[in-house]
Amino acid sequence: MPVLDTIGLISSIAIALPIIAIIVLRLTTFKTYAFLLFYLIMIFGYNFLELNYISASDTFINNAAATNNFLDAPLMLLFMLSLYPSKLYKGIITVAVVLLVLTSILIISILGFSTTTATYVLGPGVLIVFMLSVYLTWNNLRISVRRKGATGRAIISSGLLFMYGSYVILYTIVYVLKDPHIDEALLLFYLCTTIACIAISVGAYFESKRFFKLKELQVTRKELSQIYGGQKSNKATLLEAALFPGEHLF
Repeated sequence: MPVLDTIGLISSIAIALPIIAIIVLRLTTFKTYAFLLFYLIMIFGYNFLELNYISASDTFINNAAATNNFLDAPLMLLFMLSLYPSKLYKGIITVAVVLLVLTSILIISILGFSTTTATYVLGPGVLIVFMLSVYLTWNNLRISVRRKGATGRAIISSGLLFMYGSYVILYTIVYVLKDPHIDEALLLFYLCTTIACIAISVGAYFESKRFFKLKELQVTRKELSQIYGGQKSNKATLLEAALFPGEHLF
């Protein structure tokens, strides 16, 4: 088996890891992980098409590639909504998603649906995700130093920073500089995706622990409010702090 195909297969297996983690850990019931799951399944399927493990016509493969490129940034941005509890940050992401979707609709209506037209949206989208992942990684790493509950978000943010930093480089090489060495660029894509997906899987595990602890906290809060009634703000809150130190509901 050629080296590129071997690395591509390893990359596909790595993409399957966070897919399995999200499903097994039931993360789709929390916030925006359904968008990440759809994104991962999308690139997982395309990898198998690209490596010819799934037989399909060239037209179908090209349409799948165009779909991936159009949806890449919007799906990832929607997932990133849950990675930092800031109204300004969430507002920026919402505006970015709306602009990318409207731009995609405009481009498709004027120039048509193809891998070429998809690159007009892919470039700005990848750059936006990269810049926001820099912000996310810095803030989540800073928070995780003080509070263990942010460890999962810090790991996931770091994985996204590495992945989309690599994608910015690849986009520049392939679509801006038009370097003819496509196999080398594809090899770098597979390697970067593999490393990033492993990081996302680890981060998802830590996030699942935090989510279920927060769910337990919500149940405890409800029970304490029933016991203490109007005194919840004093006694119940103190008990919550004792039972779940350092946890915050976001």
